[in-house]
Amino acid sequence: MAEWERYFYYEPADYMACPGHMGDALAGWFPETAERVGPSLWGDYDVDSLLPALLESGEVLKTQFRRIGTRMGPIENYCASLH
Repeated sequence: MAEWERYFYYEPADYMACPGHMGDALAGWFPETAERVGPSLWGDYDVDSLLPALLESGEVLKTQFRRIGTRMGPIENYCASLH
């Protein structure tokens, strides 16, 4: 992955990850919303599609979820999932 990767942090789970892994994690924690939104063409869940649905439903509060900046360095240092 490139150094410019975006990162996200979900406070209740103390979980920070890249977009792909965060989307899949959110889908696992909130399966009903993930089913309603549906996976991407590649079969994974897109955080940019899931997050608005989770915020609208009230399952996730804005204060619980943060978009962390880019250019933080190697993804292995910041994504909770293995790359």
